[in-house]
Amino acid sequence: MSFEFLDKRIQAILRDLEITPTPGQLEYLKAIISNEDVLVVASTGSGKTFGTIIACLHQIITHTDPTPIRVLVVTPLKSLNRDIFRRVLPQLASKLGITIAVRHGDTTPYERQKQTKNPPQILITTPELLQALLPAKIFGRVHLTNVHTVIIDEIHELVESKRGIQLSLALERLSHRVKGPIQRIGLSATVGSPSEVLNFLSPKNENARIVKIPRLKELNLQLDYPTKLSANYKDLPTAIHTTEDAASRFQRLLEIIEQEDGTVLLFTNTRQQAEILGYRFKMYNEFTPTENQVSFEVHHSSLSTQTRLRAENDVREGSLDLIIATSSLELGIDIGSISLVIQYMSPRRIETLIQRVGRAGHGLDRESKGIIITETPRELLEAFLINNRVLEGRVEPTRIHTYAYDILFQSIIGILLDFGETSVKTIHKIISGASPYQHFTPKDLVPLLKFGNENYFFSINKDPHTEKITIRIKRKAYKFYYSNLSSIPTKRTYSVIDVGSQARVGHLDEGFIVTRGDKGAIFILNGTPWELLAIKDEKVEVRQVRGITEATIPTWEGELIPVSQLVSSTVMDLFEDDSNLQTTTKEIQNELKSFLRNQRERDLIPKKGKLLIETTGRQIVIHSFLGSRGNETLGLLLSAVIGARQGHSIQYRTDPYSIFLSLGRPISLKNIFETLEPEHVQPLLEHRIKGTDLFAWRLRQVAKRFGVLSESAENSIMMTRFIVSRYKETIVGQEAVNEILSENMNQDLVIQFLERIQGNKLTIEEVPVSSFDSPLSLAATEPISSNVLKLKPSSIILEKIEKRIRNTWVRLVCMRLTCKYEKLQRIESLEDIQCPLCHSRYIAVVHQHKTGIKALLKRSTNKTIRLTQDEKKELKTAKKSADIILSFGKKAAFVLAGRGIGPTIAIRILREPHKTTEDLLTSIYHHEANFARTREYWA
Repeated sequence: MSFEFLDKRIQAILRDLEITPTPGQLEYLKAIISNEDVLVVASTGSGKTFGTIIACLHQIITHTDPTPIRVLVVTPLKSLNRDIFRRVLPQLASKLGITIAVRHGDTTPYERQKQTKNPPQILITTPELLQALLPAKIFGRVHLTNVHTVIIDEIHELVESKRGIQLSLALERLSHRVKGPIQRIGLSATVGSPSEVLNFLSPKNENARIVKIPRLKELNLQLDYPTKLSANYKDLPTAIHTTEDAASRFQRLLEIIEQEDGTVLLFTNTRQQAEILGYRFKMYNEFTPTENQVSFEVHHSSLSTQTRLRAENDVREGSLDLIIATSSLELGIDIGSISLVIQYMSPRRIETLIQRVGRAGHGLDRESKGIIITETPRELLEAFLINNRVLEGRVEPTRIHTYAYDILFQSIIGILLDFGETSVKTIHKIISGASPYQHFTPKDLVPLLKFGNENYFFSINKDPHTEKITIRIKRKAYKFYYSNLSSIPTKRTYSVIDVGSQARVGHLDEGFIVTRGDKGAIFILNGTPWELLAIKDEKVEVRQVRGITEATIPTWEGELIPVSQLVSSTVMDLFEDDSNLQTTTKEIQNELKSFLRNQRERDLIPKKGKLLIETTGRQIVIHSFLGSRGNETLGLLLSAVIGARQGHSIQYRTDPYSIFLSLGRPISLKNIFETLEPEHVQPLLEHRIKGTDLFAWRLRQVAKRFGVLSESAENSIMMTRFIVSRYKETIVGQEAVNEILSENMNQDLVIQFLERIQGNKLTIEEVPVSSFDSPLSLAATEPISSNVLKLKPSSIILEKIEKRIRNTWVRLVCMRLTCKYEKLQRIESLEDIQCPLCHSRYIAVVHQHKTGIKALLKRSTNKTIRLTQDEKKELKTAKKSADIILSFGKKAAFVLAGRGIGPTIAIRILREPHKTTEDLLTSIYHHEANFARTREYWA
């Protein structure tokens, strides 16, 4: 294989650089040189971006009129812009005399002027900057008219969001002004629905083609589920301020890092988790001799550009043992030699794991090694199946965003900026050329044109002679357009300044400031604890602190990656058939089989064709396996229906596998599922969505994109209420609802789900249970992990907890049926827990006001009396506490006296190895805090 069809000058340079074609590369290079529209799907590190630009360089130097700008490269990230520029310019472009430049938000005014006077032949930019350039007098109306080729790098990252819609409309505006057809090239490592993405890329070209290169590089993927802490790491939990479980995972990280020669790239699913791990490594280094310390950096999008660039350069120079990152390093940025990728906790998506593991051994000649470290058995099960799907080459279907009214309104303003005045027919012709609006009719434009006219963005004029209707732009529209170039939800950010050094250490989103931004608040940023001293002019002044008891980790809305129904339904299949567990190690097999067996032993087996529901009466767990978006949709829908019937709001919580409902009184879900008409789903969801905090937050963002709310608008509850009342029933409110339905929900899947029930293809099995103790229901109902990092509480706090528990009164009840012993006693006065009447040690320790246990015990043996679900639950709890007292004695009574600590939590605490009373009190402290934060779910 050779590059013999390329220009000889390019061949010579490639020979000097010892670059040869990668397998499959020649196919798409020839297609590009032949001016075909192409979607290239090839694995990370296969050289698809570099190869595509080689083909474009050939086109430029062999074309008779290479007037700039010839090639437009659009990437989703500024860092990708910089990376492509860094790789292509010195190696190829400069040697051929071809100019190349980057244009993004950080480009200086001097560089912009320079580019306008002397435009490059290749311009690398983002979708947002393309929006800004299109109406520009010289750049847009002169330079961009010469564009021959548009390359969209990492196209999968754009098509599922409003940024993709914005880009598709911008390309149609560009196509309307260039001299000939624009060649369109899309690049991606992972596309679940290639045909749909190709249609998005090139909706009007029937000859556009997909070039899919089979995975060529070797993937080495392993699963790990650390649960035990080695003796030589016995002090680790204290050193890094965490539990023994979390410390065992941290120990595994240390072992992996020590074994690797190069830099390890550790991916987390959230910025919050990245900050927690960064803090733990910082604490570890303070506790460890210099020669054993881990050199590391944290990298995510809420850190300053300077901080991120320093981390990237440190990796390239080989000076780091570890870099902790989120999706900020997931895409094709070349940061040098990564020897191994660790995915911390389940990657949640097949596509995510492919992208992330592909960062290791970047290049086809190197193996990509990855390890997934999981936290729970259910998460291990999810990761196992995702791992298998990666090796099989399967990816989730691509969800392409369509019909966004706010983005369309912005583009209508953009078209008017291009023309000044134009007809409805011209506007419709341009927008209907974009894939998301292919079926949009002129009539569909009416609400948007009416909105723009009423809000003075443009005027609608009718010629009295010809009756031709034209739209003319107004002055207000100019400021609106350039203030709303981005479709990414805008959040006011506050620079975080260290008062000691006056250095900027990162930034905080407005959501954190308005909910947690009190003076004296302690939070973690860039792995370091900070105390908030003051907020001045969108700057947060902080100082570094030590000796803290707990600190908040700033959270960012909508960050957690959704699990698809493809993954969740495959997890369900394993409960029926676990034969393919043979593909993993014996240790992992045993963990997974134990989890599956524990569920089966309770005769609660999820199956295809059966909807399993566990119910205690007022609390219900639905094992629906519809994925993150599907279950969120069903949970919201049920909360609307049940709330209307019971006359109050319904608490619900979802994960990809189950829905947890907390009701005012028992209800039959079977009846609801069988009578809920599928055509009522959308109106019910829309009504319920409009009452949520998420709607209020999204409505603010959409109102900004429609130009009816300024960026400087007061960020208060009063202002939010005003916006909701004013715009809820307008096109602005409708778009906020549409955005939530598109990005957070999957109503089509729920409608299919209801149709299966009503068509008798899915049967319902409601199983009464006294408590949720099956593995699946435990995972669905256990308290939500908080935003608070578990740091060691001070000795004063522990002393107060101990004093309070010792002074707590409890009721001791002998659980032998024939014995009448029952007594109130303080924990401090407890000695040997034994019944003084019958000498049994089977003694329940319950709350002092639980006076009916003996009566329930007696009634439970009477076959003519049926206990209620609540009574059964109360009796079972008492028996469980007696079981624990039998095993652990007075220590168990002490733990059970903690606030919100029942037998299930108590047994977890008691099984932890506590070397001192302080360790035990610390564990109680954290569980009490967790209960206080989540008690609304247990009301």
